Amino acid sequence: MNTVVYARRYSDTEDRQTLSIEQQLDALRQLAFARDMEIHVELTESRSARQPGRPVFNDLLRRIQNGEVERVLVWKLDRLARNMVDGGQIIYELDQGHLKEIVTPEATYTATGDAKFMLAMLFGAAAKYTDDLSAAVRRGNQDVLRRGKVPGPVPLGYVKTHEHETRHGSGTVLPDPERFEAVKRIWLEVLGGETNVSEVWRKARHDWALTTR
Repeated sequence: MNTVVYARRYSDTEDRQTLSIEQQLDALRQLAFARDMEIHVELTESRSARQPGRPVFNDLLRRIQNGEVERVLVWKLDRLARNMVDGGQIIYELDQGHLKEIVTPEATYTATGDAKFMLAMLFGAAAKYTDDLSAAVRRGNQDVLRRGKVPGPVPLGYVKTHEHETRHGSGTVLPDPERFEAVKRIWLEVLGGETNVSEVWRKARHDWALTTR
């Protein structure tokens, strides 16, 4: 079979514990060698799978529909899809016979009824995990805000102190002793209307020695 490896990782919360792309490729090359499969193409992508529209994934679908790909090797099924549209498209290609099988280190999925049912369950579970994680992050951020804290990074000119903080990412926001006065001068000059933003930024960098953290 014409075999394609697909590896994906993105720097979002749900992918934080996922193997790097290179680690995924190494694992799948070993899998292919152990099962006597010849890899024809390796496709990699650094995009979130929360929503449809990944360019490399769409290229994979095009190759499948054109008869260029019969087998897909993937480290985990959620590398292929974390939304119901992409998951449904993969199952449809199996159902139509364009795609012969999906192989992971744990299982092989073909066009049988049981396999397609299992794929639907697993793709659905991946989508639900993403939804649940997003809801948990929103609840956590709301809790941080209610306590007068700021979730995530703070703007230039401020710092966080994490003393006695129990939640990761929260913190009391304080003026940055090294940068606050320079940032304050930027705002005062811009709001004064006597200069433009580009000139103020030039002054901040070269005359006031403002740097990022």
